[in-house]
Amino acid sequence: GGARADLVNRGGDVEPDVYSQLHEFLRSSTVEHPYVHYLNLDPRALIELHLNVQRAPTNVTTGCPSKVVYLEARLQHLNGTAWTDVLPPTPTVLELSNAAARHLVWQWDLVDPVNINDLRTSLRLVFETNAETPVAFEFSVLQLNVVGRQQVIIAAILLVLVYILIIFELVHRTIAAMLGAGVVLVVLSILRERPEIGEVVTWIDEGTIGLLLGMMIIVGIFSTTGFFEWGAVKAFKLSKGRVWRLAVILCAMTAVLSAFLDNVTTMLLIAPVTLRLAKVVNLPPVPLLLAEVFFSNIGGTGTMIGDPPNIIIGSMIAELNFADFIVNLAPALIVASPFCFLLLRGMFHRALHDRPCDDEIIGDLEREYTIHDKRLFIKVCVVLALTILMFFLEALIHLEPAWAALAGAAILLM
Repeated sequence: GGARADLVNRGGDVEPDVYSQLHEFLRSSTVEHPYVHYLNLDPRALIELHLNVQRAPTNVTTGCPSKVVYLEARLQHLNGTAWTDVLPPTPTVLELSNAAARHLVWQWDLVDPVNINDLRTSLRLVFETNAETPVAFEFSVLQLNVVGRQQVIIAAILLVLVYILIIFELVHRTIAAMLGAGVVLVVLSILRERPEIGEVVTWIDEGTIGLLLGMMIIVGIFSTTGFFEWGAVKAFKLSKGRVWRLAVILCAMTAVLSAFLDNVTTMLLIAPVTLRLAKVVNLPPVPLLLAEVFFSNIGGTGTMIGDPPNIIIGSMIAELNFADFIVNLAPALIVASPFCFLLLRGMFHRALHDRPCDDEIIGDLEREYTIHDKRLFIKVCVVLALTILMFFLEALIHLEPAWAALAGAAILLM
């Protein structure tokens, strides 16, 4: 990976297609020998560089990175006898120390206020680093014409159309999502080179899927024990007919369960028994359900497993662990919760009034909603506690949350 200038791509004066892609190259660069790659691109193109970089080289003796290592890609053109940057240098520097291999995308728009004449045979990419030992990287270059420039707008339109299908329930949401994914692949094949099926599979985050699958199985088995219904009845009994006390207990219960299970599934299990309670004591169900939805979102936001976006973030950013979510989010959620409850009370104070707590009604509810399988209930509680403990000990045991969730689900399925 020395200062190479032998990979020169020359071509005729041909109108560019929607995309044009150079083959992928696996190269290396050092501080003494930056890698240089000469290009043949249309001056009207939007140039997109895809770069996969290895982790930083380490010191053999200590096993630690010797310094903060960076790799920077610069697009240059020949100005007379000197090579200068096409656009003003940007602080696009990748710190590689203590990091795994990364995928980066740079973009340069050649239709720019900078006056550049014939760039067709005078462009080059320079990969610079301060590493003394070679830093390996793989790169490919795309050039996009007028249609390709609108890729972000096209993607946004497709996303909006998928949401319209889901919101208005024109088709089942699963079909809507799969239909949107299929159209995206078609558009991607038109705007760029058609991706291989193996590449498409790599776009699926297996960590997110595994964590969601494992937790959904655990929650599904937990729901068969009758715990959620039993808990709601106990909340009604503790409230002694005080409606707002009942709302506080239900909200706290929903928030805690959403934090350590899943907020969507928790609401699906809590909502039916809430409707039943509201009907028995002649209360409007909407205020109680809205309160539970509010606090389900609040509780789910507090942990890595409580909300699908948190699961995606935690799976994609290796530096974040389960404890980091709680430490950084829990204080804000604790502060926000009282204000949220005051807002709900202000909105529904006229609709909710205390009701007498009839012992006969409570007895009927307790007989109707019980824990059906106490042995399974204890088993699920133990497995769930161990799974959450493994989430907390992720940094020590080096076990991804997805594996912990799937292991817990597998034990419960036995």
